[in-house]
Amino acid sequence: MKHSNKPIQAVLILSIFGGALSVSCSGGRQSGVTEPPAAQEQVASEGEQRPDEARLLQRSTELWQHKQAGDWIQVYDFLSPEFKSVMPLGKFLNGKENHVYEDASDPLVLKIMEDRGYVEVHVQWTPTHPILSTVDNGDGKITEILDEVDEWVWSEGEWWLAQQHRLEELRVTKPQIWIQDDEEG
Repeated sequence: MKHSNKPIQAVLILSIFGGALSVSCSGGRQSGVTEPPAAQEQVASEGEQRPDEARLLQRSTELWQHKQAGDWIQVYDFLSPEFKSVMPLGKFLNGKENHVYEDASDPLVLKIMEDRGYVEVHVQWTPTHPILSTVDNGDGKITEILDEVDEWVWSEGEWWLAQQHRLEELRVTKPQIWIQDDEEG
């Protein structure tokens, strides 16, 4: 009876492939290999990002560009992972075609408090639901200027839209947003 080396070859190939996979998944560092403390601190500081006002402005600007374009799938991508976990895409998209946003102001960062950022935006909103065509508005389209504050959360190195508020409501519920910190001068 002749013995085949195929099972041994298969195990050898799998062990080589598995080792290569574990190195590539760990960013080139093999598990079990300890780096000197200085190298560990360097990796930690490179990976650690802090909430950044410039990035918050960029994300807010991009969000409102997508909203004004009616690109609701892209808007969904800006939502916080926590919100997405309770709001599936299909549910989020339901009825979005009945809203038009235009002429959004440039976003204004009001305040960053720990992992929360608050951005003020003013935008023209027009509801376009078919039932509104039966309403006699006399003045034409029903259009409103919305004064909003978008609440963003910093998570996993990125800003995510957590919630949207009406400006006048937020002035009552979170007045600390408008109180200057000592370091802000």
